[in-house]
Amino acid sequence: MNNASGPREHRAGVAAGGDTDMTGTYVKVIIVEAAILIALFVFGRLFS
Repeated sequence: MNNASGPREHRAGVAAGGDTDMTGTYVKVIIVEAAILIALFVFGRLFS
């Protein structure tokens, strides 16, 4: 019985950790995209 519960707990831990890591990655990407859009807006206002 220990073998059956061990892998399930391991998979759940990996899934939870993966979700947390991906959420952090997505937040960083959104921040970079926002910075790029702001920079493009500023350059557009400066050179138009």
